Amino acid sequence: MKYPRCPSCNGIFTYIEGFKMVNPWKVKCPHCGILLETTLLVKIFGVLAPFLGLAVAGVAIYFEEIGRWQTINSVIFLAATFSIIGIVCFACYPYMKFTKK
Repeated sequence: MKYPRCPSCNGIFTYIEGFKMVNPWKVKCPHCGILLETTLLVKIFGVLAPFLGLAVAGVAIYFEEIGRWQTINSVIFLAATFSIIGIVCFACYPYMKFTKK
C-alpha cells in the first residue's frame, strides 16, 4: 500500500502516525525528527473541517426542529455522513504530501 513519505529521510507515515498529526503546519517526522508541513489543500481542509461538521449537525438539528425527523433519523444521518467522510479521508491519506519547513 502507498503511504505518504518524508522528503528528507523517505520514511513512511502510516495511518497510526497520520492520526497523531494535529497541526498540519507543524508535523514532525517520526523517523528523522525534521519539521514538515503539509500541502495547502490539507491545510484548507483542516480549517474547513470544523465548519463541515457543524453544517452536518445543523442539518440534523434543523430537520428535527421542524418535525420532519425523529432522533433516530438524525442518528442514522450523522452515522452515514461521518462514515462517508471518514472513508473519503482514509482513501485520500496515501496521496498526502509533505515539504520541509
